[in-house]
Amino acid sequence: MNAVNAIASWNLCLCFITTIAAAAVPIERISVNADGVQGNRNSEPGSIADGGNFVAFTSSAFNLIPDDFDDDFDFSYAMIRDRQGNSTNWVGARCAHPIYRLPRSIA
Repeated sequence: MNAVNAIASWNLCLCFITTIAAAAVPIERISVNADGVQGNRNSEPGSIADGGNFVAFTSSAFNLIPDDFDDDFDFSYAMIRDRQGNSTNWVGARCAHPIYRLPRSIA
């Protein structure tokens, strides 16, 4: 299997899974603040707790929690979204982005 076929197979599989998921459960954006405004930077896939109320994810967005003025491009932060409580909270972990370890002229 060459790279093009592998990508096509992956896209087909991803599309199929997305279609099944969309039919069963509505899609909800998790990387939002309490007002429903989406993050202003990248967020990575998360992990859903049993019951689905809490979702952990990492994000470099600095508008998800009140009074967060850290616009450091080099780091993401571990966050918890409480879907019932309509809140997003920072849990204190700081994660380096591997791509930003490259010299700025390359990245």
